[in-house]
This record gives sequence, C-alpha cells and structure tokens, in this order.
Amino acid sequence: MHSPRGALAMLETPRRLTPLRIAVQVVGFAIGVALLVWCVALAVGKADPEQWSRLRASGWAPAAWLLGLTLFTVVFNGLAFWVTLLPLRRLKPADLIAVNALATMLAYLPFKLGALARVVIHRRRDNVPFRDIIAWLAGYSALSLATLVPLVVVVGLRPRLDALTVGLALAGALAANGAGVALGRLSERRTWLAALSMGSWRVVRHPAPVAMCAGAKLADVAVHAARFTVAAGALGIDLSLDRAVVFALAYFLLGVLSPVGMVGIREGGLALGGAALFALDEAARADLARLVLLVSASEVVAIVPLAFLGGAWLRVDRLLWKRS
Repeated sequence: MHSPRGALAMLETPRRLTPLRIAVQVVGFAIGVALLVWCVALAVGKADPEQWSRLRASGWAPAAWLLGLTLFTVVFNGLAFWVTLLPLRRLKPADLIAVNALATMLAYLPFKLGALARVVIHRRRDNVPFRDIIAWLAGYSALSLATLVPLVVVVGLRPRLDALTVGLALAGALAANGAGVALGRLSERRTWLAALSMGSWRVVRHPAPVAMCAGAKLADVAVHAARFTVAAGALGIDLSLDRAVVFALAYFLLGVLSPVGMVGIREGGLALGGAALFALDEAARADLARLVLLVSASEVVAIVPLAFLGGAWLRVDRLLWKRS
C-alpha cells in the first residue's frame, strides 16, 4: 500500500548501521508502540457500552467490507508499482501485488524493511538491474507525490468536500502529472536534468503509465476514506465525508512519512492531530481513537495472511538462500 517516501528511502546511498542509527530506529519504534498503547487506553478508558454493543450487533458485514477494502488498497498500490515499471520491464501484475502485500506488512517494522524487501525481491527474483530499480522507484515516488500533494494542499486549504474541492484537487493532480511528463521528455535532451531525476525520466515521459498510476493513487485515497466511513458506521460514530477524507489522507501520510515503521505512528498521530485540528472534546477524542484503532486492526487482520500468501507465491524462501 505504501509509499512514495518508502520508495525514495530505497534510493539513498547504502549506509552502515551505526549504533546511533540503530538507536534512532529502536527509540522511534518504541515511541510508536507507546503511542499505540496510549491510543488503546484512550479508546477503552471511557468505553461506551452502547457503542461496543452496537459493534458486536453489526454482524459480519462491516468486517467483510473493511477486510475487502484493505485487499483493494493492496491491489491498487501493487498495480501502481506494476504500471510504472512497464516502460522498463514487464513483470506479472500478480507478482507486483504479492510483493506489495509482503512489503506492506514489513513496513510496520523499523529499519525500512518493507523498502528493502522490494529491492531484494526484484533484484534477486526478477533480475531487474539495479539501475532500472532506481529509475522505477524514483519515478513511482515522483508520480505518487504529483498526485497526492495537490490533494493534501487543496483539502488543507478547503476542507469542505464539494464539487469545487474535488475539481481543484483533480485539476492540481492533472497539472502536476502533466508537468512530470513534460519534464521527463525534456530530460531526453538535457543530460543534467536526466541525472537530477535519478533516471525517473525513463518512466514519467510515458503518459499512459503516468495516468494509470495517478488513477490507482486516487482510487487508493477513496478506499482509505471508505474504510473510515465503514468503521464509523459500525461504531455508530457520526462521521461526515469531509472528515473521512481528511482522516484518510492524514492516516495514509503518517504511515508514508514515518521513518521508523508504522506501528502506533498513524494511530497516535491521527488521534492527537485530529483532536487538535477539530478541537474535539474528551468524548470525541475517545471516539476518534476507537475509529482509527478499528481501521488499523482490520488492516492487520487482512495484511498478515495476504503477506504470507504473497511470500508463498513469490517463494521468498528460495530468495533467502540465493546468493546475489
């Protein structure tokens, strides 16, 4: 499911894990765990018996929707990786979706394990040259940002969701992706620009993959908003579509930008940030904590088996013993 930041992180020059870097990762992960514990305490500290009864009485439909929507987001992001690789290499879509499921599970952990898994699998299993991996992931990152940044800016400036907001967000994404195509084609004639792009011009100069990647990213944002809407309905929380979109974008970006793994960062960050942004009272803060925990719990329930299925499909056991 993730992420432009994770992909960019893979492109950094490999560095030795010094004690300081290990300490930063361990402390950061511990902070995430502490935020998760705090969020759970907030959710259950003043539990509403009626709300829990409503959740139990809601049956399997909300759970099925949440699990299904998580599956969709894994597929959409896997396809986004697939289409951006097409200008360089043609692999099976199912393989990219399987890698995405495995990398998403590993992204909960520190040390950028999800990012590392993508590089190792495609280098060792698919024999994709490292030069192409760099160009591909740089292109994927650039296109993801070209789609998501306009959405964040527009929603941040105009959080009311209406036709104008949607139009401005789509126009911004279209303009940013169009500029990416133009820069990609210009890089063919400007060696300094090609070098600056880390090879991503080889991906972004093609309009069809650019458009398909943008479509997959927009669909992913819609799926994230739908997850919050379904979870709110199951808990009996009144959640407007405006706030569902804001929460979905924040939840997604917190996971994307976290350098120490996703555990607790999205939950604690959204509970704290949402409460501050909307000036929520104590009861509303507890509702928000329950909401984000339900979204995350359903994600874990779906992602873990999907990751193991993906690992079996890819035969990662063979990759572990294969010498590069």
